[in-house]
Amino acid sequence: MASIEIKDLEKQKKQLKASFDMWEKTINETIESMKNARKEDNTKKYTEDQIEDKVEMLRNGQQDIIDKWTFLGGTMDELRGEKKSAKPVVKKKTATGKTVTEQIAEIEDKKMPKIKKVEKSDDSKPVTNRTTRVENVSKLIPERDETNPMASYDIIPLPSKGECYSNKQGRIAVSYLTAMDENIIVSPNLYRDNMVLDIILKEKVRDPEIDPDDLLDGDRDAIILFLRSSAYGNMYSVTTTDPDTKQTFDTQIDLSKIKYKDFTLVGDENGYFDYELPISKDKVKFKFLTHRDYINLTKLDELEISSLRKAEIEKYNDKLQYYLGEDETLTMAERKEITHAITKLKEWSEKFEDDGVHFSHRTTNELEMQVVSVNGNTDRNFIHNYIINMPIKDASSLRKYIVKNTPGVDYNFEIQKPESLGGGSMTVFLQFDQFIFLTDTE
Repeated sequence: MASIEIKDLEKQKKQLKASFDMWEKTINETIESMKNARKEDNTKKYTEDQIEDKVEMLRNGQQDIIDKWTFLGGTMDELRGEKKSAKPVVKKKTATGKTVTEQIAEIEDKKMPKIKKVEKSDDSKPVTNRTTRVENVSKLIPERDETNPMASYDIIPLPSKGECYSNKQGRIAVSYLTAMDENIIVSPNLYRDNMVLDIILKEKVRDPEIDPDDLLDGDRDAIILFLRSSAYGNMYSVTTTDPDTKQTFDTQIDLSKIKYKDFTLVGDENGYFDYELPISKDKVKFKFLTHRDYINLTKLDELEISSLRKAEIEKYNDKLQYYLGEDETLTMAERKEITHAITKLKEWSEKFEDDGVHFSHRTTNELEMQVVSVNGNTDRNFIHNYIINMPIKDASSLRKYIVKNTPGVDYNFEIQKPESLGGGSMTVFLQFDQFIFLTDTE
């Protein structure tokens, strides 16, 4: 019995340590972003007092983790002793010909995904019916949280049914929001940095072997909707526009009536899916991108946008130099000031690295991240070259197939129009954002 208690204690401390490290990372990134923020006149946007106030708000939210840690007999030295590695420094270079995989390796130094892979089933027959796959529900039930005996949870089914992950876990245990979580929900700097949903998910997903960043966005959406409706009620206020009269009106949506998209694909042991291209007839395997994948895709966009910025600055600089040379009204003093400004702009443009390509690679970058093999070939350099040279009809067909079958929440919802606008029903597409927990409640 004693050994079981020690094992449970270590697991609880491991979870608290992970939460503490997450808060530390958030605090450090907030300090860095606020210190580097500049106004239009290039002066500091925030004072030291403002930065300290923001950090204090975060520290207050972190204090609950520290209290639980010390309650279990841990010391602050132990809690801070195993810090996670700092955020890797990204070299802003996207050389032509470098694969997306190589670029992502420069962005983060961790393998993806973190979802634990289970051993392949002994059953060699392909799964053709969802009912043939039996899930061990007992494995989903988290152990009792000794640091918070009142903590409660529910087991949430995922839109992907687990088919997009190697562990095939189609349901996840999620804790309910508590009063302590409101420290996160009302923290303004987390909204400025678009981090509030990431932090809430990391706090509420009970399985320590699952990082919410390694879930599909559609599965994350399902968890967020559960947290919102279970905490504040099913009714959610929205403002929409009548397509006939073009007038806006307020109404409420019953979140309990929102359904998942119909997802029928069956993934292989790695969570990959097969598709035959219509033109080349090549057979590709692809994956649905996780939240972490899209974070990395956005970072790649930012690297390429820096090249676009460089090109824009140089273009306008050339125009200024041309106008300066053609103008006959300026005084020598004015010419000197403008020449100085042009020199500064040139120095600014030189700070942006240029890979020689002045357009975004978003479309091919995303497709390259999705495709994991072509006719059984998994070499990333081969896949990179294949993607950028594939027939456009093949590329378009594959993208449409992936979009059509991406698991997630069906946000198409039918509502009733007010009688003042003629009554009747209309279909709207709901768009939730990070402020979903701040809307009016029942």
